[in-house]
Amino acid sequence: MRVLVAGGSGFIGKNFLLKSNSDWKCFATYHSSLEFPAFLLAHGLKHVEPVYVDMTSLADVSQMAHKIGSSFDVCLYAMGNSDIAKSCRDPSIDNMANVGALLNLLRTVTVKKFIFISSGAVYEGHGGAINPSLPVNPTIPYSVSKLASERYIAYFQKKGGHIDNYLCLRFFGAYGPMEPSRKIYTNLIKSFCVDERNEYTINGDGKNYIDAMYIEDAVEGIMRMVNSDKGNKILDYCFGSPLTINELVRASAHALGKNILLLNEGAAAEYTTFYASPLEVEALFGFRPRISLSDGLREFKKYLVEE
Repeated sequence: MRVLVAGGSGFIGKNFLLKSNSDWKCFATYHSSLEFPAFLLAHGLKHVEPVYVDMTSLADVSQMAHKIGSSFDVCLYAMGNSDIAKSCRDPSIDNMANVGALLNLLRTVTVKKFIFISSGAVYEGHGGAINPSLPVNPTIPYSVSKLASERYIAYFQKKGGHIDNYLCLRFFGAYGPMEPSRKIYTNLIKSFCVDERNEYTINGDGKNYIDAMYIEDAVEGIMRMVNSDKGNKILDYCFGSPLTINELVRASAHALGKNILLLNEGAAAEYTTFYASPLEVEALFGFRPRISLSDGLREFKKYLVEE
């Protein structure tokens, strides 16, 4: 099976490749992470070929397709800008990273199954329980670019000749080894277990929701999707136990054996007032996240300490 991992050097991409089957022929793209080939070598991923490419350049993407071929059984698209604050500072960069790069690839390759990591942020403006049948009208640039990407994927599938079927996962986040250092889970562990701080400050009132799963769970679910014939769906991809940020910080401190003072100040860059359900993914693929927050944090702590 020929598998293209767009964003192979990223958080989801690396963890997916570590769990990929050795009898697959994987092509994994990278650009700014120049250490990526060394990562593959260090982990014995001989079935993975690193592909250096600027996905925002159509010429680069076309050259890549000429080199490695343009037809794939599966594409996991897990790349682009994921920094919401950055998208607000410069929407044009966000649009090129998220929409422009995707269009360059869709114009160039053919894929039997296209799995796209979208975002729950497309529900911006909603509150309470949500699902993919609800109308969405986001205004934050990151949310807009993710929604536009979903629409373009559906267009290329309907147009024919590019995608046989797709799954757009409105992802509510993951945490664990190799996540971006700016993420709250890394900061919580470093604050409590490395810096030995007894207080933690978060932006805003801390009443916005978060519902991330441990990365091992996230990859297991994606693997089941790779091996399924179900497609042409938009799905919510979440843990299923939403917490407010305040609750997350307190639960994390407890799991790590710390008593802390929680402080709130300023305003949050992203304020999530909605939450999703994992039941449709469970019904379709027999998958539901199983790793609890406390277990996931302790595993992640071990990794960070070893690193």
